[in-house]
Amino acid sequence: MERFAEALAHPEERQEAADALRALIERIVLTPGAKRGEVNAMLHGEFGTNLVN
Repeated sequence: MERFAEALAHPEERQEAADALRALIERIVLTPGAKRGEVNAMLHGEFGTNLVN
C-alpha cells in the first residue's frame, strides 16, 4: 500500500499505479452514515482484503 501511495505522488508513475489500483477493486458500496452528509464506503476485491490484513 505504501508503494501505491508513493507511485501516485509521481506523475511519471501515476497512471500505471492508478490502473493497478483499479484492478484490485471489484466494487465500492456507499451507504449513508449516521450524521448528515456522512458516507461510508466498503471496498470489495483484493484491495479491501489487503487493507484488512
